[in-house]
Amino acid sequence: HTDTSLAEIEIRRGTGEIRIFHVDYLDAAWRSNPLPSSGDPLTIRVWYEAEKEVAEVVFSLKLHQATGVHLASPDSALQQLEAGTIQPGRGYVDLIMDELLLLPGDYVLSSSITDRDRLHTLDAWERSHALRVVPGSSPEREGAVDLKARWQPPVPHQRGEPGHPNR
Repeated sequence: HTDTSLAEIEIRRGTGEIRIFHVDYLDAAWRSNPLPSSGDPLTIRVWYEAEKEVAEVVFSLKLHQATGVHLASPDSALQQLEAGTIQPGRGYVDLIMDELLLLPGDYVLSSSITDRDRLHTLDAWERSHALRVVPGSSPEREGAVDLKARWQPPVPHQRGEPGHPNR
């Protein structure tokens, strides 16, 4: 796999019962994909190692533009994922995107594992991995996200007809 870590600027906090040690970007065929394409499927695989059994954890990611703008914070609890009890040893959890809505550009990923109530941080690896998105199936090229919106053809309209803001 390709290393996407920003190890020289490692910022970590947490009690360490579980530690995130790697993040992979995978394509639709589950192959390593260090340069995901806008509009195409992407899985972010977060690898962890647990020192001991830990119950009811929440996995979270934070995505920032390289400029620092916070874009998203997907979290396993918000999606009703019950992680169960994590056993000692290594494992991984996947965040699957059927379609990567980010537009081409440079992004930074943070990852964390907390207790169910998100009050106790087991591990938080801040701004740990680079994510460079390249052009793909999305036709959009400017901004940060593809809104998946579509334009309708123009409709002629006469002043005074319903639907005009200045009748």
